[in-house]
Amino acid sequence: MNLLSYYAVVEDALNQLDIKSENARCEGEGEWMILKDGREIYLDVWVPGQKSQWQYYSAENPEPVFQMICPIARVSKDTDKQRLFEDLMQLNFHLYYGSFMLNGPENIIALQYRRLATGLNQRELLEPLNAIGYYAVNLGTVLIEKFQLEKL
Repeated sequence: MNLLSYYAVVEDALNQLDIKSENARCEGEGEWMILKDGREIYLDVWVPGQKSQWQYYSAENPEPVFQMICPIARVSKDTDKQRLFEDLMQLNFHLYYGSFMLNGPENIIALQYRRLATGLNQRELLEPLNAIGYYAVNLGTVLIEKFQLEKL
């Protein structure tokens, strides 16, 4: 599947933010990293390589995916995880264009936005990017202080 049109949407949106897309590109194709309000936000476009139980569309015609991830903090073994997870679930109820998630193997809390890339345009990329940046600074700081997490 040719993903170049999706890459162009991402790079045009970055350029609109006065971010040189060539400076934001990562090693892998379809991967970018930007700094927004002092936070790293990773943007990715890809096609799933194998069928997953989470795919609600046909495995024979895999859809391209667009994703943003903003790492917030590392969770220590001393963190009251039940209280933290309850707070994250409550926050997720209120968020637009994203949700908190836990990368279990690395014990990292991050903000994530994911959608099928079909139909992606600049507005549908910039709105979530602004939301993720806003939540990372405001809610991320509160969570780090409240649970004494290691800021990333």
